[in-house]
Amino acid sequence: MRVFKTTYKDKKGRTQKAAKWYVEFRDQLECVRRLPAFESKAASQELGRNLDKLVAYHKSSGGQTDPSITAWLTGLPRKTRERLVAIGLLNPERVAVSKALGDHLADWMETLKARGCSGRHVDLVVSRARKVTDGCGFRYFGEISGSKVLTFLNDLRADTEKRRGISTQTFNFYLQAVKQFCRWMVKDRRATESPVAHLDGLNVKTDRRHDRRALTVDELVLLLEATRGGQPDAE
Repeated sequence: MRVFKTTYKDKKGRTQKAAKWYVEFRDQLECVRRLPAFESKAASQELGRNLDKLVAYHKSSGGQTDPSITAWLTGLPRKTRERLVAIGLLNPERVAVSKALGDHLADWMETLKARGCSGRHVDLVVSRARKVTDGCGFRYFGEISGSKVLTFLNDLRADTEKRRGISTQTFNFYLQAVKQFCRWMVKDRRATESPVAHLDGLNVKTDRRHDRRALTVDELVLLLEATRGGQPDAE
């Protein structure tokens, strides 16, 4: 790998150095490749080192992507990622993962509606997932961290001076929404794996704030009147 600057002739015929650096490296097929890098030499050198990592891991793993540079790949300019896809060093899913998280959530919402889910159900589950991703500060799918999701939800459960935190059941609802979104990302080939697949919900039996009891006759009548003629949510 080497980092260098190209030269060009200006309008007066004078030789000038380009503003950006270039990285030259050998890909998985031993072909010499040149990619435009950055105006910063240090950032361009980091690009070169990580490209060498990408090639080495690709060769040793049969085409897989080095997980240690996943976050770095997410932050690359889109055109650079597209070049790596064209070379064969990066799966197309990696480019999709770099799409803004809000756009993926909007696409997921449209998919749920197309499957026949009711508008109320779709709005609820998407808003739950969005509250968690926004609350954690995630901008791209590659930034989603299971530990950060749990920290955010645990903070919502914590008591505050003015009101109590969310219940265990609500905690689980939020977590289920995020997990459902991540499963869809994988199923739609926008991601290779779910970063929250390993997370488990809480035991609702340990939260006694919503103990259940049998309905009275009057309450049962009111419930039947309120639900008469209603349409069930589609799953």
